[in-house]
Amino acid sequence: MGLARQETGAARIGNTVYVVGGLLDGVPITATDSVEAYDVDSNTWSDVAPLPVPLDHMAAVASGGKLYVMGGFSGDFQARDEVWIFDPVANGWSGGSPLPSPRGAPWAVALGGKIYLFGGTDANDVSQASTFIYDPQEDQWVQGADMETPREHLTAAAVGPFIFVIGGRAGVSTAANERYHPQSNTWQTMAPMPTARSAMATAASGGRIYVAGGEIPILFDVNEVYDPQSDSWDCAESMALPRHGLAAVTLDDRILTPAGGTIQGLDPTAEVDSFVPEVIFADGFEFGDTSLWSVTVN
Repeated sequence: MGLARQETGAARIGNTVYVVGGLLDGVPITATDSVEAYDVDSNTWSDVAPLPVPLDHMAAVASGGKLYVMGGFSGDFQARDEVWIFDPVANGWSGGSPLPSPRGAPWAVALGGKIYLFGGTDANDVSQASTFIYDPQEDQWVQGADMETPREHLTAAAVGPFIFVIGGRAGVSTAANERYHPQSNTWQTMAPMPTARSAMATAASGGRIYVAGGEIPILFDVNEVYDPQSDSWDCAESMALPRHGLAAVTLDDRILTPAGGTIQGLDPTAEVDSFVPEVIFADGFEFGDTSLWSVTVN
């Protein structure tokens, strides 16, 4: 990437991956408003319109051809409630309806035309179990059922009709894996992640969820795979470059993991790599398995 950063947000629209904001290297700690776009076909990065304000530890998610950036900090670890909406066609930002309450280090998932924002810290730096539900068409928020485990620096991914909210921390890291059903607005406790950690790179591919890296109590390189059908975990190949504070994005054949922190605390990188799950064909069905990490952009 053009800029080393960590505690970013990222999402894919078409064949473009957008990486927004993040913390920069150096003292004092500084957030950036920079937004870089990765063109999957040409394997190149370019700058697009910057965020209206510098942000880090925000949630970023794509829905309906637009990018939504929600909450986060601005280099000061003070939770915010702003919602910013990026239109790739116009290459510009507009404001959305604010969150019901400020949230720092939350996570968001788009499913069924709605955006679900989970957890994070409130204005008093207290980890929350909240579920906020946003309707992009109406630009309105409602509150959903709370998670069982309050946490921030968490992650989540959708498979089928469910959203699986995994890991995070509230002082110490958790292995919690809770399944949310948007249609019934209910939670169910699932098999915990083998390695408790927070600030991981997470993405769904081939019906499975890959959770790589993270931190607390150490910097992790582990890459664990969750199968929602069997409610079980397995291990995939470890990260080529262990990191935390990054967002993974599913491409057609691989999972892209741009930027992130290379030590616990602040040490951002501009490195970009990807994990390629091997696809095994058997009796007409596809089964995801582990394969390899490769550097995508130097």
